[in-house]
Amino acid sequence: MISALARFAFDARACEAGDQTFFRVVLARPLVVYVQGSVKHCVRLHRAMAGREACLLRGGIGCEEHPKYAKRWSRYQRAARKFYPEHRVVLLANTRTFERNLLAEGADVHFCSQNGLLDERLFRPMPEIEREFDAVMNAQMEAVKRHWLAGDVKRLAIITYRLASEPRYYERMRRELGGASWLNFTGGSYSRIAPVDMSRQLSRARVGLILSAAEGANYATVEYLLTGLPVVSTRSLGGRDVFFDERCVVVADDDAEAVAQAVHELAGRQLDPAFVRSCVLPIVLEHRRRFIGIVQHYCDDMGVNVDLACHWPALFENKMLSWMALSRLEDGIAEARLRERQLGHGA
Repeated sequence: MISALARFAFDARACEAGDQTFFRVVLARPLVVYVQGSVKHCVRLHRAMAGREACLLRGGIGCEEHPKYAKRWSRYQRAARKFYPEHRVVLLANTRTFERNLLAEGADVHFCSQNGLLDERLFRPMPEIEREFDAVMNAQMEAVKRHWLAGDVKRLAIITYRLASEPRYYERMRRELGGASWLNFTGGSYSRIAPVDMSRQLSRARVGLILSAAEGANYATVEYLLTGLPVVSTRSLGGRDVFFDERCVVVADDDAEAVAQAVHELAGRQLDPAFVRSCVLPIVLEHRRRFIGIVQHYCDDMGVNVDLACHWPALFENKMLSWMALSRLEDGIAEARLRERQLGHGA
């Protein structure tokens, strides 16, 4: 049964084509699009692809542990089957809990974390870099990140972005963490750190911090670990713990003193960055294999002869997502078609 809400969303509530979200065309033939966004973003993509066979992979975003999210996304999936039967929708879950909740609702879902799509070639140990800081915290400037829990860390580095998202919170953190080194916001000027340069900045610290109580799978956690930084986390929901190994991760209480003690203890282990990376890389690669396998299965079902694992290095980019307007879909399809022609695949 399609709920009145889902019917209304598919009939009238799609966002404007100029609205932006994270998505990427994985393949042009068969057409496969990976998206992290809301129902309305997905509906806009359905409309743009109407009449064409396509697979829409919806990746998890935010903390979706509560059963209400499974109900929402399973309703969306049923509505997509009704209104766009030419489109296959596959839901990707960042946690086993979300997967179980979706399966209970009869959804087509796979446990496949977004962190499996981080490019380990970009995030790598740099042992030649001097460790100036006890800990670094790479997180957008929003209260959900709970920067204040790092307040007792003696030599703290901050990397941040989205400063205007919660301006009062940002002003508060600038006061409370006044002794920290703000690596990409100095002298009143913000600068973005590109992924290719992130390992160099992270490697200036001994430990990586992630202190939210609930959010999505959290890219920063795995970026730390791939770079060779052990991690201090608080207890959390959302999926970052999927990549934890107790040998290089300490889970601290929600208390600034406890976080500082955990940083001191973990830094004192003097773990080899290559060892830290070796603990997380197999998990990253396993989730990537799952993603590739899902796309390969769709190709097989559509009768398209392609060895996706063989071609993957030429198709892969960090996160497999870009922040762009939904109106760029056709551009993305054209770019994917060009990539496939260069590989000798596609028409």
